[in-house]
Amino acid sequence: MPDNIDAALMEYLRLHASFLYFMLDKDSKIIGTNQFTAKIIGRDIVGVPFQDLFVDFCDMGGPSAYFSEDKKGGFFPLSVNTSDGLPRTFYFMFFDLGDVRVAFGDQNHEEVDNLQRQFLTLNSELGNITRELQKKNMELENAIRKVRTLEGILPLCASCKKIRIEGSDPRDQKSWLRMENYIEGKTDAQFSHGVCPECLEKLYPMPRPQH
Repeated sequence: MPDNIDAALMEYLRLHASFLYFMLDKDSKIIGTNQFTAKIIGRDIVGVPFQDLFVDFCDMGGPSAYFSEDKKGGFFPLSVNTSDGLPRTFYFMFFDLGDVRVAFGDQNHEEVDNLQRQFLTLNSELGNITRELQKKNMELENAIRKVRTLEGILPLCASCKKIRIEGSDPRDQKSWLRMENYIEGKTDAQFSHGVCPECLEKLYPMPRPQH
């Protein structure tokens, strides 16, 4: 599915739309269609040249001519070969989406006009959403780059609480770092020092009153 077409819109086109829908490659071969079109045409048409479905495709420029800028937004009545053997005329509109081309056909040109407006609006909204998501992704990536974490099991000395550098020789005194130095080297955290009440009592015991 092309990146510039919303998934919900594609599902609607394929399964629920009551008009002809064709997705073409740059060579005007059909690469996708919907259930309504399959019912009208009555056969598998993926891979079939688009012009082969019509009885009145006499434009010397072929299907590509309908995707030109000078015909953008116009209605083109074309007669489709149907499953019952009788041609039916549909009003077509054509859109060039870059990697693919899209054609819509309906027997009521007012419906086609309404479809065009909905299609263009949805694509415009999709573009805005895509840009917003890209912005949020960039913000998230920047935030992730700023976050550094500690994971796994830390080899901690049971006595002095120093931490051994990963993969180093535990017998080498230089392999052991003070906990503050280890954490500051692995994260963006910084330490300040104070004395907790329990240690304060041990280091600076207050004299007890004499009775």
